[in-house]
Amino acid sequence: MKYIPEEEILVIQSIKALGQASTDEIMDYMQSHHKTQLEEIKTKHNLKRDVDCKLLERIVKRWEKRKVITTSVLQKTRMYSLMDVPWLGRLQMINITGVEGDEAQEFLDSLEKSAKEATYSKGPLYGDYLSANFVFEIIDDVAGGDPGKDERTLYFPRAKDGVPYIKGNWLFAYIRDNIRLVNESSLPKYIAISPGTFLEKPVVVRKQARVKVGHAEYEVIEAGARFESYQRWPLKGFKNVKSIEDIKNFYDLCAKAPIRGLGAHSRNFGGRIKLIEAQ
Repeated sequence: MKYIPEEEILVIQSIKALGQASTDEIMDYMQSHHKTQLEEIKTKHNLKRDVDCKLLERIVKRWEKRKVITTSVLQKTRMYSLMDVPWLGRLQMINITGVEGDEAQEFLDSLEKSAKEATYSKGPLYGDYLSANFVFEIIDDVAGGDPGKDERTLYFPRAKDGVPYIKGNWLFAYIRDNIRLVNESSLPKYIAISPGTFLEKPVVVRKQARVKVGHAEYEVIEAGARFESYQRWPLKGFKNVKSIEDIKNFYDLCAKAPIRGLGAHSRNFGGRIKLIEAQ
């Protein structure tokens, strides 16, 4: 059976696009999105056969052995997805959708080379966790987004004692969206974050902001308030975040111009925060 690198690329592209998929789903996706390319490949290589399920499974198993594709079972159906490992991310798999034609063999050679090198590493892919208490100062207004008894009024979250706090999922979303500033999109999956606790009880004010229909009133904590959050970051397994200095640099970038601010409606209120210390 003739080895066709262009077919291999289309299979990997399809799995990446689907995220997780069975053999039948991959076949359907290839027929729906890559039918023209498949016909061009047949003509180019003078092929008499199509890509069927048996050939697809051969391709998948080939790259499964090279630690590019991983397998799981869902409701007795075998599912495939791309491995979530640092060396694979460093090959900029996000750009694989643009690989075609004569570029296919070169890309696959690079993929195989990196996979072979990865097999010699010992220990877990992620590790060397840094745990510290991070203290932040609010630069812009941070708004709450919890609904309450008053219509069109959104409230800041409060603990049982009535003291405002920063939700853990706010901090996670802040890191998740802004981590693209240092090109480490998969890193937030391995970070542990506690909710933010204010060092002193902050003053909560109300401010209006324009929404899709009219205006809404938000409870807001203004610039100057400080809060702390205990965080645990992996320093092993990521190219651009390998030390506490790298983490501080990330937060410095966010303090100047974040992709997403902290809190509700950050496009209006800003929601910028700056790291004061980590200990």
